Amino acid sequence: MRQVKARRIRKPHIIDSRPLGQLSLALLLVALALGGWGYLTLEISRAKQSLSHPVWPTLKQLGLGQLGHDQSDPEPSAPAASVVNPSATSVSDTEPPEADAPDEVWSVATLLGVNPPKAADFEQLEQRRAELKDEIAVLEERLQRLTTDRQTETKGVQHAQDQIRQLQTENATLRSQIAFLNQLFGGDDGPIEISDLALAREGNERMRYWFKVSRTDPNGEMFRGIVKIQLRGQMQGEERYFDLSELTDNALEGHRLGFRYFQEIDGTLSLPPGLEPEELLVVVIPDDQAIGGARRQFEWRIDQDPE
Repeated sequence: MRQVKARRIRKPHIIDSRPLGQLSLALLLVALALGGWGYLTLEISRAKQSLSHPVWPTLKQLGLGQLGHDQSDPEPSAPAASVVNPSATSVSDTEPPEADAPDEVWSVATLLGVNPPKAADFEQLEQRRAELKDEIAVLEERLQRLTTDRQTETKGVQHAQDQIRQLQTENATLRSQIAFLNQLFGGDDGPIEISDLALAREGNERMRYWFKVSRTDPNGEMFRGIVKIQLRGQMQGEERYFDLSELTDNALEGHRLGFRYFQEIDGTLSLPPGLEPEELLVVVIPDDQAIGGARRQFEWRIDQDPE
């Protein structure tokens, strides 16, 4: 049997490179620090140089147009030979301010590199300000007037609406009264008849009247009620109505009724001066509304000898 020899394996020699890597990183950081310090030093020197020699931008570079110059009368441009580099112009080399411009305006104009405004510019601005102030006053006055007119119109509309509501209420009341009277009197063909009206003149503006109230279906029962009279006529071109109480000396409201078959009514009317009578209305109102009354309109016609 063959013997196998054991070989000894050598371990590779590994060099530790960690100290070299750390040294390289330290050198890199030092280089970066030196570079940053040099860049800051350069920027500081440039800033000091720019502060010692400031460069003011021109008005055109700022995009402000022809501020401070009269566009209607532009100043003639300087010859090309007299153009100076703006970067070489300093505050101390600028022309002195005009006497019309305030110190603050001159300072701002100097910093912007433009000419200060003239006195005419201030006058124009002040004039425009006064015009705007007058326009504002006119508009405020107009607004106040429109507000007042609107309030007046609102009050007028509200008043008209109140009157319409009042008239509607009165109309409804009158309709209700008419319906009640129609039901009460039963028209001209009711149980009571009014007839034989006669009128006679008694004196100056005094008229005597007669008429008869009777039952259309006499049954022997007592009828009780009241007779009311109303006179319609023209006075000074207007239609007027007068109740019996306004035409009698004792302010009589009406004539009392109490009969089984008929009853004659008479009295005297005192006519107002200037009244032209046209119609006499006679209304019979029973005490028992279940019986029904009557009404009749008579044309105003004077009879010398009443029946």
